[in-house]
Amino acid sequence: MAAELLQSVLDCSLNGVVVYESLRDEQGMIVDFRLVKLNKTAEADIGQPALAIIGRTLRDLYPYAFRVGVFERYKAVVDSGQASKFEVHYPLPGEKRAGWLDISAVKLEDGLVMSYIDISARKEAVKLLQEQHALIDQVLNTAQSGILFFTAIRDGGEAITAFQVDYSNQKALELTGFAEGMVLSPTLLGASQGQEHSGVFGQLIEVARTGLPLRREHYDRHQNRWFDLSASRLANGVVASYTDITRIKESQQQLAEQNELLLGVLNGSLNCIIVYEAVRDTGGAITDLRVNLFNDAALVFFDLAADELQGHHFRQLYPAEVEQRLFQHCVQVIETGRPYRTVLDYPDQSVSVELAISRFGDGIIVGSSNITRLRASQRALERKNKELSLSNENLQQFAYVASHDLQEPLRKIQSFGDILVDQYSHQLGEHPLDLLRRMQLSSRRMANLIQDLLTYSRISTHREPFQPVSFQEVIDDVLFDLELTIREKSAKVETDPLPTLSGNRLQLRQLFQNLISNALKFSQPNEPPRVVIRAQPILYQASPDPAAAEQPYWQIDITDNGIGFDEKYLDRIFQIFQRLHGKASFSGTGIGLAICKKVVENHHGTLLARSQPGQGSTFTILLPSEAEQSQSA
Repeated sequence: MAAELLQSVLDCSLNGVVVYESLRDEQGMIVDFRLVKLNKTAEADIGQPALAIIGRTLRDLYPYAFRVGVFERYKAVVDSGQASKFEVHYPLPGEKRAGWLDISAVKLEDGLVMSYIDISARKEAVKLLQEQHALIDQVLNTAQSGILFFTAIRDGGEAITAFQVDYSNQKALELTGFAEGMVLSPTLLGASQGQEHSGVFGQLIEVARTGLPLRREHYDRHQNRWFDLSASRLANGVVASYTDITRIKESQQQLAEQNELLLGVLNGSLNCIIVYEAVRDTGGAITDLRVNLFNDAALVFFDLAADELQGHHFRQLYPAEVEQRLFQHCVQVIETGRPYRTVLDYPDQSVSVELAISRFGDGIIVGSSNITRLRASQRALERKNKELSLSNENLQQFAYVASHDLQEPLRKIQSFGDILVDQYSHQLGEHPLDLLRRMQLSSRRMANLIQDLLTYSRISTHREPFQPVSFQEVIDDVLFDLELTIREKSAKVETDPLPTLSGNRLQLRQLFQNLISNALKFSQPNEPPRVVIRAQPILYQASPDPAAAEQPYWQIDITDNGIGFDEKYLDRIFQIFQRLHGKASFSGTGIGLAICKKVVENHHGTLLARSQPGQGSTFTILLPSEAEQSQSA
């Protein structure tokens, strides 16, 4: 009766229950266990009837028990009499799958009673939970935002006095230094001394108390960094997210500074500048342009207040007679990206406006300038050019008259004077004959003066294309023409090899002939003239602007040992009709050096001079090494 009652109790248990007796060897050592009783749960787990199971050994039924340490634990229970409770992972009874069992073993006489429960589902749930926690932790630790969970620490009156860090991901640790387990005091979270509800600390208290989320930008003065902070209530605490936005704030500050600089530049411009954005219909076609940005000059230009001009439309700003044509050009700039420039004249208002239009995003930038005065100046310049052209024509007509009509009477005067001298000198007295000679000398001087004036006029008005000119050949031709004068004065002329440059051959020949002739003419009494011509390439800064770069030039020096001159007269010697010596001492019209200066200027060069009385003179010609072939002289 007692055995049946025990069996009934065992069968009512949801745990599997098995009773084992010990099997010992000759030395009394436990070598195995034999199953002597089991309940219905264990019978169902094994999957065999009790009669087929009772009497079988542990090794026979569960060979894995010896490999996973279960046998040793059972043996220890019997030998020591101490109950044991443990978990083991091995194939479940009657099944091929592996699982987890929670086993309790208690000694019973020379054996034991073990009960077990299958905890495989719980183990799987714990494993899954651990994997999920690991995944979440991995995700949180790879996040670029710091994530923290604070638990509120309260006093006896339930007021929050501090926060404890329960969780801190890797980024939060880097950004804030708040590690798990730290207690964050009010001052540590930015509260003012004695004001526990100020700063971030006070705001986190409000989140924990009200449940209202928080989103703000926070500046950490210790780290000199900006954070985007968001927080919301979670259980008895707050979960917070920190994102370092220092670079964004710096970029915003730089952008603000650039915008301020841009507005400063725009407002510093005297021109009207307006940025328009395209206004499109549902089909994407541009129907108008709307003002998006403008400078102060635009307000003055259109005589509008800022709030009136902002959002204004293009068609409203320009008169009807020009808006259609101009608007189409603006549309083409947006669609093609090609800039457009134009000038609008408003005769009724006597105003001219120049527009420069370029694409900007889905719109345009229009720069406009009032060029009324400039247009007036251009028209005045055009009138002056016409007057100058007419003056040049008159000058050419004068040159024709001078070369024909003026010289013809002079030739007759000279011819008649020669006849009087040759045929009637014996009938004239010495005084009339002297007057006749003076008259002929004056007529010859006048003829030379007219000829020099013609030369100067041709150099000033005639423009011919530049061609390569061998300066060596030009000098050789000049010396050949002056051969008689050189021989009469026993002069010596030394010449360096000279370059070939672009220019006008006839003008350059006139230049060197005048300079060498002067060197021979203004010689020292009783001393043979000596003329030295030197040439060398140099770098020369032609522009007076200090920032101008030096350019390659040729320097040609013509040096003589003549009478020289005082350099205080440098500003006079290159002027027309200016003479430093009397007519009785040296012949000439005072035009020769003016012609030389004009020739050098026509060739984009410079003519310089230096001298001392009685010590000769040096005239320096500076000409560009690479004169443009398109230029003319």
